[in-house]
Amino acid sequence: MCFISLGKIIVKLLCLTGKISLAIDRTSWQFGIKNLNFFVATIVYGNISIPIAWLLLDKKGNSSTNERKKLIEQILTIIPKEMIELILADREFVVEEWLQYMGGIQKLPFAIRLRRNEKVKHLNGGKMKLNKCFADMQMGDTKTIESKIYNGMAIKITCLQLEREQLFIASNVLIGECALLAYKQRWSIERSFLSLKSSGFNIEDTHITDKKKLEKLFAIVSLSLAICVVAGDIKNKIYPIKIKKHDRKLYSLFTYGFDWIKDYFYNSLSDTPAMLFLLLRKHIMHAFQLQQ
Repeated sequence: MCFISLGKIIVKLLCLTGKISLAIDRTSWQFGIKNLNFFVATIVYGNISIPIAWLLLDKKGNSSTNERKKLIEQILTIIPKEMIELILADREFVVEEWLQYMGGIQKLPFAIRLRRNEKVKHLNGGKMKLNKCFADMQMGDTKTIESKIYNGMAIKITCLQLEREQLFIASNVLIGECALLAYKQRWSIERSFLSLKSSGFNIEDTHITDKKKLEKLFAIVSLSLAICVVAGDIKNKIYPIKIKKHDRKLYSLFTYGFDWIKDYFYNSLSDTPAMLFLLLRKHIMHAFQLQQ
């Protein structure tokens, strides 16, 4: 199975136009004494994201710089660099060589969260911890410092004062509210992992530990996740998802599509029009034909 081709099919299935944001993170679980640890890149699609590239790490814990470079190389074989609006990542991915590779060598735009004890360098050469740079802020305050050097690279650091901590976002392209709003999209990868696990396909229940078979399984559920989200999107345009009292939708696009597909196949009394399912089938076949 060619995972690069599958990633391209998923991109075509989502019918994306214009710039796209990507989120990277790890998802892991344990079967017996075996640690199963996937390093994943996803396309942000509304409030969820869809895996398009992944590496099964042969260890538990964080990825290495070389593994991160390899994932970026996979991404760039699937998506043209000029289509990437932003790469989003959490604190565990703050490593000098990695950021230099992503922002300096590859010239990719990013927004990444920093730890409070990280040190940044002034233009005059002096160093200071982040929490000292953003002292005396009140809850809800936002402040941006643009003239800082982090790991040899000029970046912009935005701080949001929360009730009990400060949120630091470093970016080579965004500042202020734009940086904070962009970083909020990173949570879409957490929803993606939930959909792959306990809130959807229960991938953790597998007893497979063979690396090649696990990678194929992850590929299958990633494609299935994309199909369910597209199905939810199609159905939502015809039968809009109900809005609850607190203005949140009753279902996510994934749940809406997932339940619709299950209902169509398993419930002989399904009230879903066959034409709607044919529309989904045509959409999927078109994505595969484009990749051929």
